[in-house]
Amino acid sequence: MSSGDFARTKIKPPRTRAAQLARECLAGPLAADLAGMPVTPLCAPAGFGKSVLLTHQWARLPAGTALAWIAADADDDLPRFAACLAAALDPHDLPWRVSPEALVAELGSRPGAERNFVAELPNALAGTPVQRGLIAIGDTRVFSVIESLVERLPPAWGLVLLARQDPPLPLARPRWPGRMAPGQPALHRR
Repeated sequence: MSSGDFARTKIKPPRTRAAQLARECLAGPLAADLAGMPVTPLCAPAGFGKSVLLTHQWARLPAGTALAWIAADADDDLPRFAACLAAALDPHDLPWRVSPEALVAELGSRPGAERNFVAELPNALAGTPVQRGLIAIGDTRVFSVIESLVERLPPAWGLVLLARQDPPLPLARPRWPGRMAPGQPALHRR
């Protein structure tokens, strides 16, 4: 699957607008989580400002922070998600041992391809010289890949999971101590 198989807006964060309300009571805890937690869930119903809050925080991150954004759709399958993820990470020149295009192409067509993708992605992330990298994933349906990635995520990288409801991940799993940020305070409409 090539990057031409999806709209490029799927890997671009929304633009911040000056007229949008800054939520300073949520900004501090979120900034702390983004700075060091491997996984930060940001859950609230549609229209409550998850993307706005995150894009405001991204603008405040230290220069050189590697950022990747993926807006998932309900009909996204694993190959489409993987293609979006590889394209979103492309500007950071990850040292893939196997080309991401080859990994994506074998997804869904070969047994064990998901395991190969989940094994290669953390290696490529770990080989990228960044102080901090964040991957924001919005409302994805490929939780098995995210669960596997959380377990293998290099220390410099973090995931931000934007969802309308708590993702079906084993957030309290004993082998994940210290990996998940505490739930963010509820987002409220203003």
